[in-house]
Amino acid sequence: MIVLSPSSTSPSPPSPLPLDSQLSGFPIALLDPSTPEDFVLSLTTPLLQEPSNGKVEPRAAFKAYMGKPDMTSEECLAWKDLSGSPDPRCAPMGGQSVWATFPFDLSSSPSGGTVMVASKMDGRTLFDGRVPAGDEVVSALITELMVAKAIGGLGEEVKSKISKRIIFASFSSESSGSLGSTKFFTDTLSPFTCPNPTNPAPTNATKPLPYDPSSPTCLNPLYPSLRFSSLPTTVPTTISLTNIGSGGSTLYSHGYNGPDPSSQSQIQTILTSLSLTPGVSSTLPESPLDTLVNMRPDETMGAVVSSYDGEDPIKGTVYDTFDRVSLTNIASAATAVSRAVLADSVVGVSSMSITDAVTFAISSLPSIDPSDPDLVTLASCLGFKGSVCPLVERSIKEEDDRNALRTGYGLGYSRPMSSPPSYGGGVYTSDSSRPWAYVGGKVIAGTDMGTERWEDEGGFVSVQVSELEATIKSLLNYYLRDRDGGDVECSNDSDCSVVQSSSCGFSQVCSQSVCTCDVASYHPSFDLGLTSVNDTWIGGASWEVNGDVTDTMLMTEPFWRDIGTVVYSHGVEGVGEGLMTALAVMMFMASIVGGCVLRGRARKKRD
Repeated sequence: MIVLSPSSTSPSPPSPLPLDSQLSGFPIALLDPSTPEDFVLSLTTPLLQEPSNGKVEPRAAFKAYMGKPDMTSEECLAWKDLSGSPDPRCAPMGGQSVWATFPFDLSSSPSGGTVMVASKMDGRTLFDGRVPAGDEVVSALITELMVAKAIGGLGEEVKSKISKRIIFASFSSESSGSLGSTKFFTDTLSPFTCPNPTNPAPTNATKPLPYDPSSPTCLNPLYPSLRFSSLPTTVPTTISLTNIGSGGSTLYSHGYNGPDPSSQSQIQTILTSLSLTPGVSSTLPESPLDTLVNMRPDETMGAVVSSYDGEDPIKGTVYDTFDRVSLTNIASAATAVSRAVLADSVVGVSSMSITDAVTFAISSLPSIDPSDPDLVTLASCLGFKGSVCPLVERSIKEEDDRNALRTGYGLGYSRPMSSPPSYGGGVYTSDSSRPWAYVGGKVIAGTDMGTERWEDEGGFVSVQVSELEATIKSLLNYYLRDRDGGDVECSNDSDCSVVQSSSCGFSQVCSQSVCTCDVASYHPSFDLGLTSVNDTWIGGASWEVNGDVTDTMLMTEPFWRDIGTVVYSHGVEGVGEGLMTALAVMMFMASIVGGCVLRGRARKKRD
C-alpha cells in the first residue's frame, strides 16, 4: 500500500498495514481527500510513456457529477437535478432473500414450532465486483442446499413424524448491515396485515395479475407475495451456517440459549450429540443468527455451525476462494445439520427423547458422500463457473420464461454472478431486485400502488432478480419437491400447467427442468430506515428516510457502473491496455474519495 497526498513528493508506507490491505491481492493507493486530479495525472503520466510513441497525453473525466464530498446517504438518496426532479447519486443496498418451507402447506401449522437453516448470499472485500467469498458464503450455501436435498428426500413414514415446520433461508445483503435477515424477521415475527390484497385468482387478463398464484399481492406496502404472513410469529430455532469448508476437519457448533444462558439449548445438545465440537469462542461467528439475538435475545435458541472456533482470518479478502474449501467438510456439515433438523422436529413425537430422536435421525438419513453428484455440481457451479454454469443458465431462463408467460414481459436478470463468481452485495433499485408494478401503462416502483387505479386499469407486479437469487430459488424448489409418482420433465411453466400435487394444491412450476411445487419465495431486503417513493421509471430509486426507524446503518452505494471515470489517450495511438488500466485504477481510487462517505457512513444511530 502507498499513501499519496499533494504535499508529499515521495510515497510513504503506513505502519502497520491493516490486514485487509495485506490480503487485498492488488496495490492500493490511499489518496488524501484534497488530492486534485492533476496530481493523480502527474503520478500516472510516467506510467504511460512508451519509447516508440513518445509522450502520451492521458485524459480522464468523471462521467457524472457525484455530489459534494461530505454528502450523506440521506442527502444522496434525496438528490434532485436542476429542474427539481429526483436524481439520486446512489442507491440503497438490498436485494431479494430466498426462503422455502417444508412441508409446504402454510394453511396448517405443525404443533412443534419452527426450525430454520440459514445462510447468507453475499460477502465483502474492497470492491463488490471481486468477492469470491468461497468459504464465508459459498460453502454455507452449498451446505444448506444439500440439507434441503436430504430433508426433501425423506420417505412418507418419516415425514409423517415431523412436528415442526422447517424453513430454509438464504438472506440477501447480510454484509451490508444484516438487511435480509432483519427485514425478514421484522416482517414475520409480528402479525402482518395487508390493507389491500389483490385477488389471487383473477377472472380475466384486464384485472391485476397476481405475482404468486398461491398468495395475494399486497399493494401498499408493495409485497409481490404475502406467503410470509402465514408463517408462525414465534422465534424459530435457528442453525446458521458460515465458513464450513476451510478451517480443518473439526466442525464447531457455537450455541446460544436466550431463555436459559446457563444451559445448552435443545438444538445445541443435538448438534453436539452428532459429533460437532462445542465452540468456546467468546462471541458467535458472524451469521444471520446475530439478527435474532439482537431482536429477541431472551427468546432465541440456536447455533452457528462453522469450521472455525471464531472467525476465519481470511474472511472478507480476495483470498477467500473456493479452492480452499473441503467438500468433505461440506458433506459432513450437511449430514450433521440435516440430522439435527430432523431430530429437533421429532423430539416428543411418540414420547421420543433427544437421544431417541438423534438415533432416529441417523437411521433415517444416511451420510452424505463428498462425491455426491449434486454436491460436486454445486461446488463447480457456485464455486468456480458462476454465470456460465448450465445449472445457473437454466435457473434464470426458467425465471425469465415464467415472467414472460405471466405478464408478456421477459425481464432477464438484474445482476450476473460473473465467472468466476463474485458474491458482492447488490443495490435495491427497480431494475435490480426492487419490486415494481405496471399500472395503466406506466411502471411504478414504490410503496403505494393506488388501489382504485389498480382495480380500474389492471396491471401486474414483478421483480427482476439476480442470477444467484433465481438459482437458489430454483434449487430449493427442486430439492424440496414432492417425489411421489416420479418427476415430470419440463422446459418452462406451461409444461407443468396440468400437473397437480396434493402437497401444493395448485399448478406447478418448472425448476431445473422438472415440474415442482413453487415452495420457495423471494422476500425484499432493504434498510428499514428507508421508505420508497413512487416512481414512473423502471430504473428509478427515490427514497425518503423513515423517521420512525433511527437505529439502522443506512448503507448506500454510488452508481459506480454508470458514473466511474473515462480514461483515454489523446492524439497518440498504441498505448498498452495494461498501462491504461493502471491509470483507470488510480482514477477510480480518486473517485472513491468522493463517494466513500456514501457507503462508509454506516453507523448504529443517526442523529
